[in-house]
Amino acid sequence: MQYARENADVQGNFDVLKNGRQMKVAAVFIEPRGNRVLDAPWSKQFGKRIEVLGMVRGDPGTLVVLYERPREGGDFGYVADAMKAFYARSGIVVQSTARALSVIDDIVSGRLKP
Repeated sequence: MQYARENADVQGNFDVLKNGRQMKVAAVFIEPRGNRVLDAPWSKQFGKRIEVLGMVRGDPGTLVVLYERPREGGDFGYVADAMKAFYARSGIVVQSTARALSVIDDIVSGRLKP
């Protein structure tokens, strides 16, 4: 969230307005299958709707991203699937999940059970 606060107009606790687009801040968790290493060089942009802000503590398996969620429909599975497809192009099979930071905050604070 600190990056988001410094580089965009924050709209509430977990929404960001960047270049006129409302985006959600999400955490993405990536686990390679087998003994593979996540050594594929990734781009800062994944299509038009996903921007990688960075890795958490230098771990390529934990990313913080901005996600432009459609006004209707759309979910964070789109983000997880984009990461799977990216690594698949490099021959790396991964499991991936993405969650809005607001959901993670609700779980950590006890407002929502995992």
